[in-house]
Amino acid sequence: GKMMMEGKDYSGVLNIAFIGRLEKAKGADIVIEALRRLSQEARIGVVHFMGDSQERDFFFKQALPVKDQCVFHGFVPRTGIPEILSACHIFVLPSASEGFPKSIAEAANYGCVPVVSDVSCIGQYVKNGINGYLIPEYNRTGEQLSLILKQLLANKHLDQMAREAWKLSEQFTFEHYTYRILKEVIV
Repeated sequence: GKMMMEGKDYSGVLNIAFIGRLEKAKGADIVIEALRRLSQEARIGVVHFMGDSQERDFFFKQALPVKDQCVFHGFVPRTGIPEILSACHIFVLPSASEGFPKSIAEAANYGCVPVVSDVSCIGQYVKNGINGYLIPEYNRTGEQLSLILKQLLANKHLDQMAREAWKLSEQFTFEHYTYRILKEVIV
């Protein structure tokens, strides 16, 4: 993943990834609304929606005004996710609640700057403006997400932010988990 991140160009068109169930609780509707608000923004490339639900047709119809930018992959096997993340620069997950979704760390491993809801413990890992952007829990809207994405698009140091985000992935490796068990539990 680190090699993929280091080979990315963050100065041009930026592709976006969303991984999760296609439902309002995960914020798929918020992502689509933000895209509609930013439809004239030339730096936004393809938005990859990885995930599925029975509401897929609803979201597909909602995305019709920006259909040329959206790819709905449906369910993607684990082995297919790295290929898509390798082509993306931004990871969005404006969900209403989370534990700590491993998809944030996985996307960060491939150089995707996270734009995620400040819910649960996420704010302990994602530091606003340093290694990603936090969407306030009380303001999870397409308008707010579009404002954050405008701020991100204006950031001249996205490559540096991606490197900071990559450090998240190190905290979620099996080796790090084993080390913590040995040092903090078994001692």
